[in-house]
Amino acid sequence: SKYGRQLTVNAKPEVKACFSGIADVKEMLSDIRLTTPPPRTVVPTRDQVRQIISAADAKGQFGFACGILIQYELILRAVDVRGHWIDVKEGEDTTRGIVRTPKATVQTKSVIPRRWQDGLTWDMIDRDITTLTKVVSKTSKTMPEAYTWDLTELPEIQTRLRLLRGDAIGGPVITSTKGEPYTVLGWTRSFATLRDDLNLPKEIKCMDLRAGGITEAKELTQDPYLLRDAGQHRQVSTS
Repeated sequence: SKYGRQLTVNAKPEVKACFSGIADVKEMLSDIRLTTPPPRTVVPTRDQVRQIISAADAKGQFGFACGILIQYELILRAVDVRGHWIDVKEGEDTTRGIVRTPKATVQTKSVIPRRWQDGLTWDMIDRDITTLTKVVSKTSKTMPEAYTWDLTELPEIQTRLRLLRGDAIGGPVITSTKGEPYTVLGWTRSFATLRDDLNLPKEIKCMDLRAGGITEAKELTQDPYLLRDAGQHRQVSTS
């Protein structure tokens, strides 16, 4: 770049060396053409989702069953239901929130504490379990306003949430049988195991639940703005 050329005119030899290969790299990258895979067209049906939920119940995975149902009915991304674990940055307070330090292994001699965030917490659900209010994590910067979902027409979700809540007033809503929030891998593996046990098509993946919910919604309404709002999108074209 022009700035790079100006910088290296009177620079030290070691600085000039850093810039010496930039032109070659730029030329090489200019010839690269990346292709993206075609959009997925496989979506689970309501019957298939119900089968997976029933199988989870049979194994005592009540938190997972409720989470899958919420994902499908409210057309939510998995991260907004189960949350995820992210590395704690150096200097961050580890006394607040849910933080855990993975056990060190032979391969991992030093471990970084991880914090759980972005999932459903009980303070997002009113005491009577009639509404759920949450900022969608993926679009929190462009759409910082919280969404509110009416749960009164989803009695099964209400019942499941009442059973999971107990006396809890805070903390994660969806947890594993060990009482901890799921990891991304743990969530997808649980889905895949139940799917395979039921001999459902392997093409159906956990990430397809949101698409399945939107597809069903599209069959119920032709109003593009309803679909936009159901999918928590800013633009109709995205939906």
